[in-house]
Amino acid sequence: MYDEQDTAFTDSIQDVCPIPRNVVGLLGGNHGSRPRYLLWKNGQEITVEVPYHNYDSEYDPDNSEYSEWKLFVKSKRTFAHYLEIIQSHLDEINFGSTNWAYLLHDNTGGFYIRQRDKVFPTVSCPLWAPIIFEEEIQFTVWGQPWDRRGLWNGREVDVFYAWNEINIVQLDRAMYAYRVLVGMDLSFELYGHLLRKDGTVIGLVTEAGKGRLINLSDRTLIYHTIANLQARGCLYRGCGTNQFMISPDGKVRLLEPFSLIPYSPKKLHKLEKDADLWHWKELADLFDELKTYGPFGNYRFPPDRFTATSKQLQLIIPPVGPERPLGGIFLFTSSNFFHTYRIPYWEGFQLIHSRHHGRFSFNQKASITETCCTDSDTASDLSSISDTGDRPLLMITEGSQSRTRRGPIRSRAVFHPYRITRVTLSPTELSESGTSDA
Repeated sequence: MYDEQDTAFTDSIQDVCPIPRNVVGLLGGNHGSRPRYLLWKNGQEITVEVPYHNYDSEYDPDNSEYSEWKLFVKSKRTFAHYLEIIQSHLDEINFGSTNWAYLLHDNTGGFYIRQRDKVFPTVSCPLWAPIIFEEEIQFTVWGQPWDRRGLWNGREVDVFYAWNEINIVQLDRAMYAYRVLVGMDLSFELYGHLLRKDGTVIGLVTEAGKGRLINLSDRTLIYHTIANLQARGCLYRGCGTNQFMISPDGKVRLLEPFSLIPYSPKKLHKLEKDADLWHWKELADLFDELKTYGPFGNYRFPPDRFTATSKQLQLIIPPVGPERPLGGIFLFTSSNFFHTYRIPYWEGFQLIHSRHHGRFSFNQKASITETCCTDSDTASDLSSISDTGDRPLLMITEGSQSRTRRGPIRSRAVFHPYRITRVTLSPTELSESGTSDA
């Protein structure tokens, strides 16, 4: 048996944004034929879209599985490649002036940034809950660009944030779903609609979800809940992916409201047919997985906002080089970015394993000195890095980049509480840890 604590999510939400002032953070993005990168700086967000890539000609229908895998890997490499280019153009981005930017080719073979507002489709559901403006939310956790947590008027909140066209469709569905769920006690409390200052509806703000994932003992409760939903003319497509939570008071909470579909009275016969798959078969498979594989079934994980934490991240400042005279890249990541994206290390970097800390670090081949500071002066150290002024810095939650004047320095930071450790590696120690001058 597993420990129920492993599937319980009841901790308080962190109350400080992990991205320091004047540092640019990558909140996430899209791979595929047209990569997009959602950037953040001082509370302002902008999406950078890069040139289109056509992978269709490389698809081999006779070897579809391998071909799809190969193209997926290639798309991740493309994502990382343009990420490195974007970091060299951060000084061209005017955060807060538009919601969208494009990385375009220039006549010299290089790139430049052009900004303009992107108009999204509007939601069709009328506003029926209180209005909350984006500036009122202090975001502190990003599971995905659309899946966030933070603080609002002293309350811990979860936020569904529509940052692209697909999310707008999901937002519209979720708004209708919450209206259907009124009085059913199956969702965390809805606080209001999230709006930009121009009046655009971009999200929903709800009570922060707290509780545990379901287990085998909840079978009867879940079946009863879904049967009641179906009796009210609703289909929930979140059964197979285990989008449920049991609140501290023992009540079922639906974690994916946009997967709730109401049926009109004339289509209840279709609901019965659809429910055979989306309800009863998927629930049978889910509980079979829980019995066979354990609390997360066959990779049925909760929304990323419940597990995302900046405590798992590293802040690494690579040294300057001829190609980056003002410094390199802030990598605010889980330290396996290059492995995850299956790409060679960016030029000038190589992976070494420090025998002092048992962790991976990125460095050039010269000797390295890590900055150091105690808990009391970490904030001032980060401030001196981020307030350099002449060039913006880039810090990234899933692979990041930035610029600094600080010469051959590498810093590692663990957030909440902030702390930077000090280690100085001599040339001999570097050699012992696997770094050569070759």
